[in-house]
Amino acid sequence: MKKLNTDVNYNIQELLENSKNILPNEPDKGNRHKKQGIVSFDTRLVNFYDGNNAYQIEFSIAKLKDGNKVAYAKRQFDYDDNLTKKIKADEARS
Repeated sequence: MKKLNTDVNYNIQELLENSKNILPNEPDKGNRHKKQGIVSFDTRLVNFYDGNNAYQIEFSIAKLKDGNKVAYAKRQFDYDDNLTKKIKADEARS
């Protein structure tokens, strides 16, 4: 998990560019993130291949009071067996 987290953070720009916004502008429920200046989140979904396995990653982009945005939290990593097999089959043909 630590290696995956490192790979994700290293590739965050690519993940942002290729992700889909699945839950835009979710409010900060109960103002739990008020101290950090967060007012809402965009939840995004992306496929990620770390060279061995493929994952579907759901993460959030926090919108701050000052208008800035920050990749805030990875919500979940789901191993995608079908995508992993497809990528490995394509690599074998190359």
